[in-house]
Parts: sequence; structure tokens; C-alpha cells
Amino acid sequence: MIAQADTTQTIHDVLTETHAGRMTFPQVVQRLLAAGVESYLVDLRSGQDTVYLNEDTTLTAPLHLDYGAIAQEFSKPGIIAAIRAAQRDEIRYPEFMRRAAAAGVVAYWAMLTGKRVIYFGRQGDTHVEWFPGSQPAAISTTRSIEIRKPAETAYAFLADPSTMPRWAIHNVRSIARIDNATWKIETPRGSGRFIPHFSGNGVLDHEFIDPEEGRWSVSARVVPLDADASLYQITLTKPDGMPDELFWQGISLVDEELQALKSCVEAQ
Repeated sequence: MIAQADTTQTIHDVLTETHAGRMTFPQVVQRLLAAGVESYLVDLRSGQDTVYLNEDTTLTAPLHLDYGAIAQEFSKPGIIAAIRAAQRDEIRYPEFMRRAAAAGVVAYWAMLTGKRVIYFGRQGDTHVEWFPGSQPAAISTTRSIEIRKPAETAYAFLADPSTMPRWAIHNVRSIARIDNATWKIETPRGSGRFIPHFSGNGVLDHEFIDPEEGRWSVSARVVPLDADASLYQITLTKPDGMPDELFWQGISLVDEELQALKSCVEAQ
């Protein structure tokens, strides 16, 4: 019983220090793990912390914080910016909670033994943030298609982002230049950004920033096969926090887009 009382007191002390902004997240994790905490759930709507211990017991405590109204819309960029500021120790917990509420976070679950935090929005939106250095190796896949046109022809077509609505049929409804470095795209999921990193010699690397799926880092090349044929090769890396199943569903659509690309270029 004495040990249990000591554990309870330690957890309440950590929560009190955290709410006062006197501890960093790594310090919180270290002390709670040492006290036998497996995870904790912070519910902004009810204003309550629930702490889960390894032996399947729980402790609850109120949130003594004024973090303001919770935004209706979930902003993944907003919560990621708050996380990064906290990681740099530019802000502590009270300010982090204000920014989380402004980003539409209704709750988050810190999985200490699982080394990740899951943030939740009102409509089921989520963002998974791994502890620094704990994220599994990135998932990526490479796709290619042979085009019966010279590499110069295929490259000229692909190096013009305005052609994307013609062949990126599942992901780009329209595209318009913002400046020399960025294009605005309209996707089935809302407005996003296309950032080309083209450098000639067949290189077509780019970033595709989707309003829901996150930032896709894409490596792409046009490789000559012979005088009248070329190969378009593209490697896509799964955005952080994107479920594996959703990633592979998206890749099946990319395969269809490559067929559309082949038809567009060969029709020239």
C-alpha cells in the first residue's frame, strides 16, 4: 500500500509540475515510465487526465489549465508546429495546450511504452507523432511505366506541372502557379501544394502536399530506353502518420495515373 501511495503521489507531482510549465516532455516521460505508467490520455473537452499504469490500474486528475476554446477544424500543420516548438523548448505545456486547442485537438493519448502520441480531432482526424528517433523506417514503393516516346518528349510533358490534371486523374483536379517555386493544386480532399525540384537530365523530384494525407516526398526520373522509348520511374514515400493501408490504396490509384500518363504522352 505504501508503494502504491508513493506511485500515486509521484504521478500527481509530475502532473502538477507539467501543468505549471516546469517540465519538458522528455522529463515527463522519464519520470512517468519510472513510476510504472504505460500511457496517459488528455481529454481537453472534459478537462481531465487519465493515467494508465502497467498493472491495468488508472488514475484521473483534472486539468488545471485555461487553454481556451477548441477549434472546430483539426489542423495537422497547427499541432505539428506546436509539437516542434515544444521539442525545441520554445514553449512549455500551458502554451502547448493553448496551441493544441487552437489546432482543433480534442484529446491526445501519449503511449509512453509505445513511444508515440496520437492526437484526435472532432471528426476523427488523427496525427501520430513518434518520439524522436523512434519512428519505424519509412515505407516507400517504386513504380515505373514504359512510354513509346523519346525521353526528351516525356520529360518536356512531365516538367510542365500544368499537364497534371490530364493524367493525375485521381489526385489533381486543377493546378495554378503561385510563384516560381510553388503551385496550388485542388485535390478531391481540398487545396494543397505542389513543389517541383526539377533539375534537368531527367530529374523530376517533387513534393506533393495533400490537405489530409500530408507531405508526399517523391523521387521521379525519365530514363531513355532507345531513340523512340523511355521509362518513367517514380518512388513515393509514405507521409508521416498515414496508415499503411491508406498508403497502399493510394498507390493503386497512382498505377492508374501512370497508365493515363502513358496515353497522354504517346498521343503527342
